[in-house]
Amino acid sequence: MKRQLIVLCLLILLLGFPYVAGAQNEEGGLASMASQNEMRSCLKRVGGEIGGHESSAKMLLAGATLHLQGDCLSNAGCEIWRYNSENDDYDVTKKELDACKNGTKTNNCDSEHIQHLEEELKKQVRPDETYDGVKEFVINNGTSFGTGPNGFPMVPTGKVDINVTDNFAGHVTYSYYAVGEPNAVALTQPAGGGSTNEAGSDKTQIQGTFGLDTITAAPTEESENNNCITLYWDPFGRVFDSVSLDPIPGVDVVLIDNATGKPAVIQPPSKNWTTTKTDNGVYNILTDHAGDYQLNITPPPSHTFTRQVNIAATYSTVYSEIYLPGDVFYEEPMPAVIPPNFDYSKYHHDIPILPVGKPYIADPFDVFVIRSSVRSADLGSMINYSGKATFPRARVCMVGFESKRTYGDCVNAEKYGAFSFNLAKTDSPIEKIMFVAQRVDLTKPLAKTNAINLSKLDVSDPYLATVEPILPYIEGTAADLNGLPLSNAVVRIRLKAGKRIVFETKANAKGYFKIESKGLPFLNYYLEFTSPSLSTPLIQSTSEFVQKNKKYYGNKNGGSNASKSSKANNKSTDTFNPDTPGSNVQASTNTFSFTKLLITGIIMLLLVVVLIAVFIYIKKRDPTPQTFSE
Repeated sequence: MKRQLIVLCLLILLLGFPYVAGAQNEEGGLASMASQNEMRSCLKRVGGEIGGHESSAKMLLAGATLHLQGDCLSNAGCEIWRYNSENDDYDVTKKELDACKNGTKTNNCDSEHIQHLEEELKKQVRPDETYDGVKEFVINNGTSFGTGPNGFPMVPTGKVDINVTDNFAGHVTYSYYAVGEPNAVALTQPAGGGSTNEAGSDKTQIQGTFGLDTITAAPTEESENNNCITLYWDPFGRVFDSVSLDPIPGVDVVLIDNATGKPAVIQPPSKNWTTTKTDNGVYNILTDHAGDYQLNITPPPSHTFTRQVNIAATYSTVYSEIYLPGDVFYEEPMPAVIPPNFDYSKYHHDIPILPVGKPYIADPFDVFVIRSSVRSADLGSMINYSGKATFPRARVCMVGFESKRTYGDCVNAEKYGAFSFNLAKTDSPIEKIMFVAQRVDLTKPLAKTNAINLSKLDVSDPYLATVEPILPYIEGTAADLNGLPLSNAVVRIRLKAGKRIVFETKANAKGYFKIESKGLPFLNYYLEFTSPSLSTPLIQSTSEFVQKNKKYYGNKNGGSNASKSSKANNKSTDTFNPDTPGSNVQASTNTFSFTKLLITGIIMLLLVVVLIAVFIYIKKRDPTPQTFSE
């Protein structure tokens, strides 16, 4: 009898354990590649081949093979994951159109310009913000390392050197990460490119390490040491005031066929003209066949387009490849394979126009950070914040939404408006952050200053660029809109990019729960609560959660969160104690959901009942007397 009972227990363990293990890892998937505990690093573009243009229903996409390099920090190897933003040009166009229609803005808001803006919106590609694994790539410095936990190919630990081929939408930022399981002994993350701050500034901030790499269907090499990518169409450039150097919106630019003297014939869905907007005065026109071309513009009444123009001496810090009336350039579609040292300058044309009276000075309304361009990522010891401003070399500051304090040092964007901040994790804010941009005088040397004017800042502006804090831990009470605790609420952590669940747990009877860093993504995320007392799931941002649970995060908006979390990690208890900020909850630190645990328990119970029933049935059918010996 003892032997049979032992066999029965072994059967239960053997049959039940695989399901428990599966339930434990089933939520892993994306969570394992998004967790703050994973080893991760940004890959940087060091080259690329731009293929043909693939038509879509609304806009053209550029085919590209990107040469990416970086480091796999995990001893277990890394999968390659790609993040892409939304279309920042859509935000710029929509904001300008709304302002023209509601009277907020009157400059360059005639009926023709409004019609042009509406046409621009119709042809925009609007990809969702996503984070997903790369299914195919070519390893240049070794062989494949097998398949990762999510079914994507892996690269071995160490230096990463790969080619990735894909189609890329214009005005969308793409970032690539090498992500793998944590090491028993963490490797040191390479410092990467970029320059540290000057003496006397905040040493915890590194400016420019993870900026925006601007490439085009004819890619430039503006920020070749950086990792992120955005696409523009060729030929491209800016229209600007020759005296103030401020970019000018609302200017029509037309591509002229030099042979006919008429607007070039361009196959749909592209077109031979564009209108500059508030985004750095940029225009983009695609050529689909080789030929000699000119550019013609319709300047505003305040300016003339003339060859008799003197440009401010400092223009070369922002503009290049100056185009004047009558200039002829030869252009052809990009070759299928870009040779080394390819000359991209022939695809770029900046256009100065001469003011008739006073030079044009950008309206403060037109100088802002583009909402859909901003993003942040926890890169281990630091958090990277980046985005794009609508004014070249604009001063950009990170300002607390509640505290109105400035985090780190303000930075100057590069000449296309891209900017980047790196803050040490211990100094990163735990409140929502606003990105505030201000015009700078491009005719003078840039001054290093953290002074920023917030008097005209409208925090209710739907286009205000903000990011939520990436918290290193979450602790507090799940509550409804009235502040009442949600007893036994299911708590889900969803990645903002793609809205997929990366972690799930359950609050206790008082609504209290805690999630450590291993259950939290390194990209932006939010919380979702479900409860029988709620008719629909309750969505809550990380800053909203902190505001409602301040006692678990100290009194400061930044600086204390990481050290507090590390102390909390050393505590462990199997009992709920919501009055103790550092207390741990076993149910909250599991890597699988409470729902799956409950299902697992029910199945195990049924399995035990079935096996006992089978055992009793066999016992009754066996007439042989049982004898036992010591």
